[in-house]
Order: sequence, then structure tokens, then C-alpha cells
Amino acid sequence: LVKHIPHLEIHHAEIALRKSVPPYEKKPLMILDKVFYAINESGEDLLKKAVEKIAEEGNEPGDFQGNYERFREILKDEKFLISLYPNARG
Repeated sequence: LVKHIPHLEIHHAEIALRKSVPPYEKKPLMILDKVFYAINESGEDLLKKAVEKIAEEGNEPGDFQGNYERFREILKDEKFLISLYPNARG
């Protein structure tokens, strides 16, 4: 749903990031990554600000910071692979 918000703002991003993945989801990290990607597409700065604001308030969802760091590593890997294979963009 985050992708369908025309002008994503920080409070929208915070709500999406605080939302728990339903317990019936078989791949919760994939769902979380989709949320991170959707917010990041609206602006990498927006994602960073939302994560910082959540961290400031101190009520982060379980292993939130670890998942965010994992996502940042994924982005770094993608940038590296694109630099090696610039014609392979999806």
C-alpha cells in the first residue's frame, strides 16, 4: 500500500515501518524489504529520517535496526552489481 501513496511523507513512512508483519506470513523479511523499498523509492532521505525518528522515540519493533542495516547492505550490493553490469538493470 505504501507504493500507492502519491506524496509519501515521514508520518506515512513511520506508520508503515511500525506495522507488524502478520504472524501467518511465511517470509516476513521479504514483506519488510518491500516496505523498505517502497519508502526508499520515494526518497532515500525519507527512509533514513523515518528510521532515525523511530529510533529517537525508542519504541522500535523487534530487531528493527538490524533489519534496516540488512536492507542498507542489500542496497549497497545492488549498487555494486549495477556498477559491474550496468546493462542488467531490471
